[in-house]
Amino acid sequence: MKRVLPLFFLLLNFGFAYAMGAGEDINKGNSAYTEGQYKDALDYYEKSESTLPESPYVYFDKGTAYYKLGDYEKAKEAFEKAAVKTKDRKLETLANYNLGNCQFQEGQRQKDSDLKKAVESFRNSIKFYQAALDRDKDFRDAAHNIEVTRLIVKDLLDKLKKQQEQQGGENGKQKEIIEKLQKLITDQSKELDYTRKLSEEKDKKGVSAALKQNAAKVRKLQSTTRKETKALEDEMRKLLEENKQQPQPENPMEKARGHVENAHKFQGVAEKKITAKDIKEAIPNEEGARDELIKALESLAQPQDRQQEKQNEEKKDQEKQDAQAKDIIDDENQDKEERQARARARYVAPDKDW
Repeated sequence: MKRVLPLFFLLLNFGFAYAMGAGEDINKGNSAYTEGQYKDALDYYEKSESTLPESPYVYFDKGTAYYKLGDYEKAKEAFEKAAVKTKDRKLETLANYNLGNCQFQEGQRQKDSDLKKAVESFRNSIKFYQAALDRDKDFRDAAHNIEVTRLIVKDLLDKLKKQQEQQGGENGKQKEIIEKLQKLITDQSKELDYTRKLSEEKDKKGVSAALKQNAAKVRKLQSTTRKETKALEDEMRKLLEENKQQPQPENPMEKARGHVENAHKFQGVAEKKITAKDIKEAIPNEEGARDELIKALESLAQPQDRQQEKQNEEKKDQEKQDAQAKDIIDDENQDKEERQARARARYVAPDKDW
């Protein structure tokens, strides 16, 4: 189904400046606005504010200029003041409508960076459109914008749900990486113990055939661990690329990957040194590899209670989003029924002439 975008109408009260008889700055501001010179228009409106500090129309006009300049926060503040200060029901209606526009634009801006904030802004825009519609039951643009914005919110909630499911999958992969790190630490620690014992044996008994044979076995074990470490580093790098995460020191996964890469380098040197002749020189490198793997694990590991707390929060968020999606559908169905009922109430059957 093709979805249409909301309609946005920002209206200026051009008649106000002439009615007051002292609105020269407003006149100039209105002229600048119609010519697309919104910064100049804003300057004139702000000058008129000193003369007419309580005028809701000045605040409304300031809001339209701020909106055109893309400063939706200041536009929102101006429209809010216009809505509070005015006794004109039409102006109050339009101020609420434009507040809905401001919140809608904020939602658009947040869509690509923070889905939760975007949903909140869009839902706020619906509230303002509804406030405008409550003051003018025939305000079709407000009704239209409510309907379309609800569809946008539902779409974003679906995306948010998929995003959280994806994060759940990433958490599962991270758990697998942690388990592999734990195994590598265990293996590296065992190989370090073997190397230390062989070094002690060499110091006591010198180089023997048995020592050479055992050193070859430890070197083979170290080679296997080194290959597994490299495979894990490649896996971590791929995961970062899939998630489109830029390599940054503060990124836990990237930080852990860096430690695994360092461990692999230490292992390569250690493997060459695990011989009957140089075995003692392999120990510092094996210690370095073990320590780097431990640092990698520490970068990723979280306290179990904190991880459980995070999962509980995600579950609550998901339940809330599901409820919001249902509310959106229910509200839209109810609004359609009310609009249809009002349309039927206005319909008058023609008199029969036969």
